[in-house]
Amino acid sequence: MFDKELKERLEKMGKPEPVEARARPRLSIPALSGAVQSVVSEADAETMAARLMRLPVSFLALEVLPREAGHFGGPAAGSSVPPSLAMGLVAVVPDAATGRLLAVRYALDVRAHGVAANLKRVLGMPVRLVVHCLATAFLALRSLDIAWPRAAFSTQLAARLLTLGRHHVRYEADSGAADDEEADARAKDKRAGAVDLLHLACPHGVAVPPAVNLDGVRERLLGAGPGAPLSAQDVQALTASACAVAGLHLPLRTALAAAGLDWHYDNVELPGAVALAEVQRQGVTVSSERIQLAQKAAERAVSEYAAQLTSYGVTRPRSMEDRRHALHRLDLLHHFKREGTASGYSFDEDALELCRDVHPVVDLLYRFDRFSHIVDERLFAGDFTASDGRIHPRVHVLGAESGRPTFKDGNLVGVGRIFRPVVRPDGDGFGLVELDYKAQEVFIAAAHFGDDVLLADCNSGDPYVRMVRELCSTEFAPEEAKQDDESLARAHPDLRTRMKLLVLAMMYGMTDASIAAQAGTDLTGAQRLRERFFQRYSALKTGMDRAVEQLAVRGYAEGITGLKRFRGKTGPISGWERRWAINTVIQGGGACILKRLLPRLAAYLGRLGGRVVLPIFDAVLIQIPLVDGKVPSGIVDGARGLMVEAMRELYPATRPRVDVNDADPSCWNKDGHSNSIERFLADPMFKL
Repeated sequence: MFDKELKERLEKMGKPEPVEARARPRLSIPALSGAVQSVVSEADAETMAARLMRLPVSFLALEVLPREAGHFGGPAAGSSVPPSLAMGLVAVVPDAATGRLLAVRYALDVRAHGVAANLKRVLGMPVRLVVHCLATAFLALRSLDIAWPRAAFSTQLAARLLTLGRHHVRYEADSGAADDEEADARAKDKRAGAVDLLHLACPHGVAVPPAVNLDGVRERLLGAGPGAPLSAQDVQALTASACAVAGLHLPLRTALAAAGLDWHYDNVELPGAVALAEVQRQGVTVSSERIQLAQKAAERAVSEYAAQLTSYGVTRPRSMEDRRHALHRLDLLHHFKREGTASGYSFDEDALELCRDVHPVVDLLYRFDRFSHIVDERLFAGDFTASDGRIHPRVHVLGAESGRPTFKDGNLVGVGRIFRPVVRPDGDGFGLVELDYKAQEVFIAAAHFGDDVLLADCNSGDPYVRMVRELCSTEFAPEEAKQDDESLARAHPDLRTRMKLLVLAMMYGMTDASIAAQAGTDLTGAQRLRERFFQRYSALKTGMDRAVEQLAVRGYAEGITGLKRFRGKTGPISGWERRWAINTVIQGGGACILKRLLPRLAAYLGRLGGRVVLPIFDAVLIQIPLVDGKVPSGIVDGARGLMVEAMRELYPATRPRVDVNDADPSCWNKDGHSNSIERFLADPMFKL
């Protein structure tokens, strides 16, 4: 009921005056408007810029034809071909008479003098730029000295975000794939199709002009020489896909909002994607001598491991069948049971790492896989080192289903501690410093699931050492319990390392057999350890169970910023899905922190003459100018402060700590071990 006095006031106001109805523009798919206009000279470009700057442009869509299919790397050795050959530009303009959105189309030959300068004027307009592949467009524009616009949208990034998790190899294994290889191929095809421009256009009702193969256009222009003009077919091809990009902008923005992903897209993924594209553009300086040394060491190590594995009956180390037979003979097969795989077992690198301390053969198989991948990927063969002496790894912003970025074609993030010294600063006046969040995953789990006990353990010191004290007190002398965390960790580094693996195994729902392998105990001991862990951290267990329940009800797991990982099927939740329901909110939370951090860190370092070299999940490798040959602590403290701030923005209850590794800034290394490659070459069993 209204308050009486308020009711009387409302009655005295009377009826409101009618508001004049006005027609609202229809937000429909852009229609084609007139012929495509070719921009092949400075005069054409000036005319284009003058016209577009007079029109009430809603947004711009851009299609880039790069020099090479796929992506941009560093400058090609001896090449005079510009990084981008041509572009299709579409300006979307509202038609006041009909309320429709019209597309004004241009095909630009950016090789021609004056075209890039006028494109720069157009892209300086305060309107949104819509592209499909953000990295390709970003690198093309930066190569033309055109700044990335303040407002942008990537249709590919939006599509990936809307389908994250749906097309996983395990779903394909469940749906009848003959083997793991076929399941993997199916999953890759579906993921690619989900973000393919033409595949996206059809279900959203976007009409695309007759498709012309852009790869064919590229080959023709390159084959015809630097002065080859754009043909009528080239012009149509360039603007056809730009029109599809323009048409997808509004439907995908609406889909993001409907899925509750719009804030996450605008504030996490998009700025993170731009920062990661800049990391790719600048690249990573490497030492050619150490690259060759690392290749030699990796090849020698793989041969040594293969020779040692023959004594355990593994004559074909790459054969999953040989591995299964050997592990069965040694009564180790139960450690590798994995639901959701075609064979029922997994012997991949991750599974082997979890159990590498169980038996020497497992450690050898892990080492064989670890260094075989490095050899197979040819990272140290020089294939990815550009003429500028840098590796420009291709970055996939949502490469992992957890939301983490992944790197390929020069995956320096995955080289491991031993080979880190291949990375060096850009010059003698610079140094490399690694900043690493300490126990970030445990901090995130404590904050996200609301476990005050675990959060207190994290905030008050090293949580893994605290857990060693609580759960493994019989493994060190009583007088050692009086030591501080740092002293105890120094005295028992293996206990801390083992506890870290155990905690992650328990949080991610690994089997008792896996926990027993890590703890060096039997199944009963593993069960007892699990019970003690969750007795201490009961709210963590409740939160984890709730995350699984929410996955079953909603069909997706959701992180702190709204990031979602979707199921690819219906029905009961599998054990594998239970694990990633928890993994998504923890590792995905870390990915969100990283993507929000990188633009700020890059801007801060850029003002001081430094830069971000590599983001490494829960760590960042930065380059800063040295002062009198030493790392300036003020710059490092500022960077560390930004990292703390980025994490606390999403998880305010945490008091994160960031370790600084600047023991030897002459190269990237683990705790100053700048000679680790040489030591590994001398002894393939060496480890850090």
